[in-house]
Amino acid sequence: MNNWLAAFGTIGEVAATLTGLLFVSLSVKLNTASSEGRQWMLFVAKRSFLDFLAVLVIGLLFLMPDISPNTIGWGLVWLSVARVAWHVNHWRIYRATSTESFRLIEYLASIAATLLLTVAGITALLGWPVAPQLTYVGAITLLFGSCQNAWRLLVR
Repeated sequence: MNNWLAAFGTIGEVAATLTGLLFVSLSVKLNTASSEGRQWMLFVAKRSFLDFLAVLVIGLLFLMPDISPNTIGWGLVWLSVARVAWHVNHWRIYRATSTESFRLIEYLASIAATLLLTVAGITALLGWPVAPQLTYVGAITLLFGSCQNAWRLLVR
């Protein structure tokens, strides 16, 4: 796991930086949005903030000194369970209050990343050496999806 310290430190830093930038851009954009636009913006922003926070947690998990693969595995599994529960709840609330058509394609990167993190957690629990690579790909997928969402916020 020590070979991955720099990689996970970097993605943690990127997630923290992008969270701050998303917060600032959302603050500026919310003042000019209509009530329906504001609802959509908050939905996308919550999803992006959750994804950035998950990447930050993953980065910090790998930066902990002398952490066992078993602890990383359980951390990833519980993070995935929390993400699934949050996304299902969030999706149901948005679908119930939305007046515009909901596009699942915008949600696909987040769902794929959650699946990857679940698989990475299980592989870490089984002691397979591919766990850090899967976790890193899942974290990069989360960053990619969050950046897509942030871009949607900026151009709308």
